Amino acid sequence: MPIVREGRVAFLGVFVLALALTATEGPVPAIPLWIITLILGFMLRELPRSAPASPLAVLSPVDGKVVSVESCRDPYRQRRSQCIRLVQSSFGPYGLYAPIEGKLVKVWQDEEKGGSKQIVLWVQTDEGDDIVLAICRSRLFGYLRFRVQAGERVGHGSRWGFAGFGRVMDLYLPEESRVEVAPGTRLRADQVVGKLRRL
Repeated sequence: MPIVREGRVAFLGVFVLALALTATEGPVPAIPLWIITLILGFMLRELPRSAPASPLAVLSPVDGKVVSVESCRDPYRQRRSQCIRLVQSSFGPYGLYAPIEGKLVKVWQDEEKGGSKQIVLWVQTDEGDDIVLAICRSRLFGYLRFRVQAGERVGHGSRWGFAGFGRVMDLYLPEESRVEVAPGTRLRADQVVGKLRRL
């Protein structure tokens, strides 16, 4: 099973230690390291993804669960929006994916909201629709990496980083969007959460 790029050093390090301990001390003393290797391999797995054919579909940026769906005010674009709150799966995979095709217009670093810090990404489609993703910084784990920078284009459902472990995320869609998920829905990162409307 492929391992995410961001986790390969940790996985290979534990794997090599397990091999070395097995060779020098035997298999029994190495059992804890082999268990850790299996756990890391499971949590840091990279699954194949495929974006749907519909260019108007907004995809979940992570594997996780929908916590809430509500009309709200997007505090970053200062507009009425549809807000989908997601909780990322605690046990992976931890890939972070672009919800829509377009240009990554801006990245806000360490924005304060509700007493916690967030990383915020604003993607704009070629038709001018804005999608905003706010990612809560984990207090326990701070590992958050991006492969793209402001000004770059992102593909529909393309992998643009790594976010672990069990983060809370707010996805802001244009107010006229049609949300297609409900609280409690479990999602993969290539599944549709809503669709942009063309009036």
